[in-house]
Amino acid sequence: SKVLTAQTGGLPPAHAVATALRVPLVCARESHENDTAVIETMYSAPSESFTKKKKLVLYVTKESLSANDTVLVVDDFLATGTTGVALHKIIQQAGAAAAGMAFLVEKRFQDGRGKILRELPEMSGRIVSLACIESMSEDGINLDCKVVGDCKPLPSVDDHVMIDRVLECAQPATGYGMINATTFLNHKVDTKLMDQAAFVLAKRFVDARCSAVLTAEMSGVAPAAALARKLRVPLVCARRELSEVMKVSGGTISAKVEGSTDLARGMLHIFKDHLRKDDTVLVVDDILGNGATALAMQDLCDQVGATVVGMGFLLEKVFQHGRGKILAKRPQLTDGIVALTKILSMDDQGLKVFRCPEPQRETWLRVASDLVRRMSAEVEIDVAANAMKFRSVLGLHMSMDPVLLDACGDVLAAQFAGVTKVLTGAPVQGLSVAYVVARHCEVPMVFARTGVPLTMKGQKILSAQAPSGNFNVSAEFFGPSDRVLIVDDFLASGQTAKALQQICVEAGVQIAGFAFLALNKTQLVGQRTAANGHGPTGREALGPNKVVVLAEVLGGITQGRCEVKLADWLQRLS
Repeated sequence: SKVLTAQTGGLPPAHAVATALRVPLVCARESHENDTAVIETMYSAPSESFTKKKKLVLYVTKESLSANDTVLVVDDFLATGTTGVALHKIIQQAGAAAAGMAFLVEKRFQDGRGKILRELPEMSGRIVSLACIESMSEDGINLDCKVVGDCKPLPSVDDHVMIDRVLECAQPATGYGMINATTFLNHKVDTKLMDQAAFVLAKRFVDARCSAVLTAEMSGVAPAAALARKLRVPLVCARRELSEVMKVSGGTISAKVEGSTDLARGMLHIFKDHLRKDDTVLVVDDILGNGATALAMQDLCDQVGATVVGMGFLLEKVFQHGRGKILAKRPQLTDGIVALTKILSMDDQGLKVFRCPEPQRETWLRVASDLVRRMSAEVEIDVAANAMKFRSVLGLHMSMDPVLLDACGDVLAAQFAGVTKVLTGAPVQGLSVAYVVARHCEVPMVFARTGVPLTMKGQKILSAQAPSGNFNVSAEFFGPSDRVLIVDDFLASGQTAKALQQICVEAGVQIAGFAFLALNKTQLVGQRTAANGHGPTGREALGPNKVVVLAEVLGGITQGRCEVKLADWLQRLS
């Protein structure tokens, strides 16, 4: 139910794992070993940094883990095993269960696995590493290339995938409004295509937080099952006829498919206890025609009190006006109906297909709106500390939503061309945002550290003073042709971004621009007066460079609250 890691190197692999599992990511932070305030108020455990050669304490807030959680520990290296043992102690303090431990690289000669198993024998058989270094010397590395597990990159799917297949294979069928998609959609199902469609639909419903997928037999089962597997939620399939088991068992509910001429199959049936009152449901089907089947599934949800948060379809027959019929009865779904292909008309000459997927700007607006809604619900102002915090999105409790962050990273990456590297400096939140932006730009991410680890000794170090300390980056990470995008979570005073900009200047590389989740325009930023909250923001501090943010935060101490809104450029798009 959660992934747990420790700053800093473990954050990117843990983020990738949490994204694939679609669960929250919790990042333990570091403090010095004698920090009594942390030890007394947080879940904490002693650890040590091999690269920094110092003892420290790892800690998380008590809100980030609960006794009901099953937690997977993820880190970059398994070396001495100290970090793994410390993170397991934190899980134990919360009363949670440990699912296992996963590492990119295991330095077997340091016997970290042995240390973990000696202290935690219950972890036997539950420690996975993707590569093992048997030994190291000045002559090189002795690497055991036998990979434990199946390591696959997150797939990249073209939004046109369904449109291309419809153009290639679909044909008009005999009878008004019928489409022959038997070679890939219903009679013969292309399972790879269903997985690709599920990837696109999951991306569109990134913040729906659904707890179940509902479909109707038969053709809707394949895409709905693929999406439910992707979202890691149950699939409920409505039957068109009562089975013998349903007749004998009872406890079923039914909904009429309006306009159906088949009396025997003009109803949908499910067991009442297969959906709950607190369920949030995605309705999924292969084709949206006149909307009758989708509305019948909506009726089933209404009967148990479940909430429909969206509807997804592979094809929409626009000429049958199903979308309008659904919205006439459920106007709240205006932004919640997604079709991967729109067929505008059809006749004996063929299909007229709208060849563009959902406009990219609509996806940008949906993702940014999801971010704004989440931030608006979770903003907290600490007046005494002059600080503004957000819970799950940006890590107030060190817990982040990796799926929403990944979608935001996709939007930010799309605003910049020719990026060759992404640079960040914030230890946790900024690193997560930079990671997802770099992933979608398909370029390396460079992280500026406040110290100089052993692995950078002897290298030329580029340094710049930031509010959190002195930033340090190896000059070897940059080349003369690099075009660098600077990324962070919040743009407040702009001082952190300017420090990263200074590093780019020292490296002699071009700056592509700056990307942030949100611009802090509240009175909590020191440059603006408490009287009116106005004055220069971090955007002005960065000068004429290209700066992209998805949201803006207004208000502050005198109002006692913060207001979150879409960034101006997104409002203009809408």
